[in-house]
Amino acid sequence: MNAEDGQKLMLQEALEKGLIDNLLDVTPEEGATDSFIGAGGDYPVLNVYGGHLIGQSLKSAFKTVDENVLATSFHLNFLNAPKTKQSITYRVERLRDGKRFKTRCIRAYQNDVLIISATATFKKPEVGDEHQVMAPEIKTAEQLRELRKEEGRQPLLLPLTGHGVDIEPLDDWSPIKEDHKDPHLLQWMRGCVALHADAQHQQCVIAYLSDSTTLFAALRPHGNVMSHNPTSLDHSIWFHGTTDPANWMLLDIESPIASDNRGLSKGTLFDENGQVVAVIAQESSMTRRS
Repeated sequence: MNAEDGQKLMLQEALEKGLIDNLLDVTPEEGATDSFIGAGGDYPVLNVYGGHLIGQSLKSAFKTVDENVLATSFHLNFLNAPKTKQSITYRVERLRDGKRFKTRCIRAYQNDVLIISATATFKKPEVGDEHQVMAPEIKTAEQLRELRKEEGRQPLLLPLTGHGVDIEPLDDWSPIKEDHKDPHLLQWMRGCVALHADAQHQQCVIAYLSDSTTLFAALRPHGNVMSHNPTSLDHSIWFHGTTDPANWMLLDIESPIASDNRGLSKGTLFDENGQVVAVIAQESSMTRRS
């Protein structure tokens, strides 16, 4: 089986099982208030993908707010590496319930070890003044896919693509390729999720996907995962709406600076119609391997 056929089979299996939905599921901890249990997950090479923690953290916070509010911002610090296949406990603290904004603190533990600390803010959607940047004008995901096939290039496979994530980059970039190009990545992506999911769950899936390749924009001019040991340090998302993540979304990522063995990446996520869905920022450690 070649990589293209393997990707098709993977996506079909994911669509049937709703794998991303299952990964983000958290359940109340028995005998505790505002505490939830999530599966640890298992990702090749990574053990636990950072977006897994991001999505489950946001899902836990959503369980402490009303159904008519959406996330406006989310900020997370990665503190200790989680262990694969071990459950994670998310403890949510209700920091504020104001007239418009609600704020939650989320701390995740694995075997009593603190692995992440995060804050999330929520509010009801409102009508107000608007402006946004324009989406880059590039080929559609399907056009890029056909072009890739014509050129005989293999699909991009990452640890999370085995869990129902479909990514189509603008060029033949991959984390194991060293091309030393500008610190910029453009990619279409989507996830295999349940149909007709509510807006809160859609935001959790978008949060899960937002960590897919963000740090690699900073790494691209300098090397790859073979020359460096890149690790996410923190992750922030500002939501400006939502969209069905089963549809293609365009992620435009650039890195304004890398220094002190750290790289900063920022990205804008657009829906298929060019509307801004979220803005993302991430700092990463990117030390060279000896």
